[in-house]
Amino acid sequence: MSRADGFARIPDWVTRHARPALGMSPADLAAYVVLVSRSNAQGLTRPSYPLIAWEAGMSETTAAATVKRLVGWGLVEVVEPGRQNHATVYRLVDRPDLPPVPERPLSKSERRARTRRSQTPASWESDDAASAQAPNSRAQAPSTRVSGLPESGSEVDTEVDTTQVAVAQRALGVRADRTPDSGYLDAPTPAQVMLLQDLHILSGLGIPEPDRVDDWAHLTSRDATALVALYQRDMDRGGGYAGPWAGDDDYDALSAEGQRWADAAMAPQDLI
Repeated sequence: MSRADGFARIPDWVTRHARPALGMSPADLAAYVVLVSRSNAQGLTRPSYPLIAWEAGMSETTAAATVKRLVGWGLVEVVEPGRQNHATVYRLVDRPDLPPVPERPLSKSERRARTRRSQTPASWESDDAASAQAPNSRAQAPSTRVSGLPESGSEVDTEVDTTQVAVAQRALGVRADRTPDSGYLDAPTPAQVMLLQDLHILSGLGIPEPDRVDDWAHLTSRDATALVALYQRDMDRGGGYAGPWAGDDDYDALSAEGQRWADAAMAPQDLI
């Protein structure tokens, strides 16, 4: 850290490493700026809590808690404890040992770009698919094949009739133009992911694993809609309600709407 001509410069490692690695809040950074701006050439600084609170725009209680966090993280150290009418003297630590920097989460646009890349087949895959198709094969009705439905017995047909998909789309409020064959590659909505979790539990399959929920969150909107239709069709074939009841752990994991379905012992499509 350095000061020159009335300016305080924070080291790059504070914002690029310490901030994400330690989970520093804006208040932590603001208090650190005050300590740097009032330090001398040896890195010693002694602003009081009221002064830190005033210059960083926070309460004195927050200022005290923030400075204690900075000391606990090793970014500053106490040289001389405060006494009556004398503020504590701190020393700014020159890049202490820090935890590894966590991976930066992808933005919404980056997640969409990754989904598009994963959904776009390579050129040789397209050529192989075209050559494998018989020239005189009968035209088939549009359908969607979606992976991710858990195995619940023998031979699970994953071909989804577009009529079932349309019903699921209406239930989710998805626009009609987001059909399985429209090429729509948006990410699923939180409502779709929550509905998939409810359907998984209501099918008697238990609480879905975090990895499975994460896979659902990275589906396209159209594939999530088709997967909802698969779950609903599988529940229709079951012949009866197989989900949890009030008091079960799985019941508590349902959304409020899912619990309403469980109380009625009915599949969601029966209540739409």
